[in-house]
Amino acid sequence: MNRTTLLALASRVEAMRGPTCVVDVEIAIAVGYAGENSEGARDIRADPDDDGWLLFEMAGEACECCNRAPPYTSSLDAAMSLVPSMDCADWDEGIVPAYFSLSRSTTWESGPMQRGWAAILHPVTHETIAEARASTPALALTASSLRAIAGSLPND
Repeated sequence: MNRTTLLALASRVEAMRGPTCVVDVEIAIAVGYAGENSEGARDIRADPDDDGWLLFEMAGEACECCNRAPPYTSSLDAAMSLVPSMDCADWDEGIVPAYFSLSRSTTWESGPMQRGWAAILHPVTHETIAEARASTPALALTASSLRAIAGSLPND
C-alpha cells in the first residue's frame, strides 16, 4: 500500500457524484484485495477487457484467476470492510477494529442534495482519526477509511 495513492483515491472518492466500478477496482488494487479463495495472490491488476474485475496470479501457479472488485463506492457493507483495525496494545486491547460514525443529510442550496459524512474513530480513545464528506454515505465511509489506512502508513 502506498500512502500517496490512498490519499489521492480518498480525495477522488470524496468528490464523486456517485459510484463507479472503475474506482472500486483502483481501491481494491491499492489496498491489496484479491478476493475470495485467493490467499497468496500476487500481481493484482485491473482487467483491461472488463470494468469492475480484477486479475491476479496465485503463488506457485501460472494461471490467472479473476474476481469482481467489491463495490466500495456503492455499498455500505463493502465500504465497512475498509474500516481499519488498530493496534491498541498500549491499552491492553490488542488489535481491534476502529469505530465509525456515519450520517446522511439533505441540503437545499439549489434543490435537494443528499450528502454523506463519515468519521473513523479510535477504538479506545474515540478520537477522530479521519473523516470525509461525500455525495453518499458509502462514498464518505470509503474516503474516510482510505484516509485512516493512509494515516497508519509511513510517508512515501
